[in-house]
Amino acid sequence: MRKAQIAIAFNLFMGSFVFGATFESKGNITFGVTPIQFEYDSKTSDTSKEFGGAYINGDFALSNDKITAAGKIYYRMSASDNRDETAQKMDIKKAYIRYRPFGNNVLEVSGGKLYSYYLPGNFFQLSEIYTGASRWGKTGFGAKTQFNGFTFGLALPVTEKQETYKSNFGLNAAAVYDFSTLDKSVPIKLGADILYSRTEKVDKKVTDIDYDFQETVSLYLTPKLKGFFSKTALTLSYSRNAEPFVSSSVFKNIANYSNPDMKKSQFASVNFRSNFGAVQFSFESEAGHSICGNMIPLYAGTQFLIAFTENVAFKPRFFYYAGIDSCDNEKTRSTYEFYPRMWITVGKYIISAGCDISHKQIAKDLWNWQWSVPLFVEYKIGKIMEK
Repeated sequence: MRKAQIAIAFNLFMGSFVFGATFESKGNITFGVTPIQFEYDSKTSDTSKEFGGAYINGDFALSNDKITAAGKIYYRMSASDNRDETAQKMDIKKAYIRYRPFGNNVLEVSGGKLYSYYLPGNFFQLSEIYTGASRWGKTGFGAKTQFNGFTFGLALPVTEKQETYKSNFGLNAAAVYDFSTLDKSVPIKLGADILYSRTEKVDKKVTDIDYDFQETVSLYLTPKLKGFFSKTALTLSYSRNAEPFVSSSVFKNIANYSNPDMKKSQFASVNFRSNFGAVQFSFESEAGHSICGNMIPLYAGTQFLIAFTENVAFKPRFFYYAGIDSCDNEKTRSTYEFYPRMWITVGKYIISAGCDISHKQIAKDLWNWQWSVPLFVEYKIGKIMEK
């Protein structure tokens, strides 16, 4: 499977050269290292100071009017003990191709891993996640069309695991309307999507078919403000039967993230960003209630970017995560996280250095401090290439 993914990614990039003469390349290469971290181990209930790991991340895209090919390769070394089977990992994070047969947005077709079609404004930049069920095109195949302010899309999702088509089937659909098409003074986009999946389960020759629907409605507002307030954007969304951020097994921000009741919830999401003079401010949040049980998922993240000079800025972040059981406080868990850092830009280079501190609730009356010192350097790539 790994070799096949690499071959697909290579062919996507090389195949793009047949569709035009001029190409634009862009992307970034990031090297990061956490030389020290102080972390709690849930398996041993011990807190230890250790090397936090290192990684290299390459994110690239090559495009012209008709085609875009993109890939993201990630290498991580997570532990200094080479006896650890998970000490090293290499993964193709994404590999996809997009084709626009008419050289415009009338029709676009995408296929591959993590090509990511989503409702406008529903990507949380601080936590780097798509809120709720707003990402209707993920891995597989998708197509969308745009005309007269309307956007319509369909996607056929697939998994990277080998599954039979009969047992597992999904189809996603989305629609968005841009009201600024009618009047430029109304900078509003209204969108909705529905994610459908059918799963066939066989237990002792008894077949059980599970039909699942996830939905999101979203309002995206980008007022044209001048003066002290500028570059303002606000997104309000509601998702039903979707997984909240704090329940993700990938991030594990709270100790009770695996609570099965919280995996399917209905919740509202807010995404806001604006410039207040020279200060850039961002805020994102989710809050709701599980469809089954009594769980309340909560998340809030905020960030300020305060520029000291043209190249040096202070970039503090604060996060709050919680999985609250409204009927049993013994099952409630929450986490507070503070991440101040210096942000330095030199030409095409970005340098980040700071300290990530969290206070995590392990049990009802037991809290644990964790901290790390993440550092990274990012180099941005962008140029025009002639065939």
